[in-house]
Amino acid sequence: MRRVALLLVGGLLGWAACAEPPRAPGSEPAVAVLISHEELGVRPDGVTQVLRYQERVLRRDGQLWSERVLDGRVPAVAHPESRRDVHDWSVVPRWVSREADGRVRLRFVLADSREVVEVEPPEYDSVGFTPAWDELSHQVSNAVLARLTPSSRPDAPEGARWLEATTADRYLRVLWSDTLALALEMESGRKDGTALHRAKVQLEALPATAPWESTRAFARKDINDYRD
Repeated sequence: MRRVALLLVGGLLGWAACAEPPRAPGSEPAVAVLISHEELGVRPDGVTQVLRYQERVLRRDGQLWSERVLDGRVPAVAHPESRRDVHDWSVVPRWVSREADGRVRLRFVLADSREVVEVEPPEYDSVGFTPAWDELSHQVSNAVLARLTPSSRPDAPEGARWLEATTADRYLRVLWSDTLALALEMESGRKDGTALHRAKVQLEALPATAPWESTRAFARKDINDYRD
């Protein structure tokens, strides 16, 4: 799952026994979700920017598949057959897996040309990827989760609980599901309202077949094959 930038200043809160101990990496229950993101920021020039987007994510057997939800009203950008100008990797499906040695592996999948694009660790920064399995698979890192304290909010669904943390000018709220090992809702921001990031999860039906199963016959490429 896409890494969420939290606005919490770490280290100000003690460790709290407010959530179940983290599951072994890769042993999380399978889930399929639609995640809706909303970001708001007030710029120094007085302009307020609002950004909204969605992505679908499948987590199963130590693997993650994520796809940006595109608006059909907006034509897709046409690419030549060679795909040599594919630089906006944010809209290409991501296939992330946790290897037996603990390494987090990233691949992009170009279904139209039947290609799996391998991304080596030195290239992670160039595509905005951070190889932190707990944060990718849970939406929040184990370190941040352990620093949250129970909230008094009463509206948590069964098997979930609201957790929170605050500093002098910032806050973080998480609706954490111990059952699913997943943050169902997250909100972080500045108390003065000048910055906000909200992510909300909607559960969907698990597919009969994982999307990465269809890539077995795809050609294997390196991301630098698409760069000048």
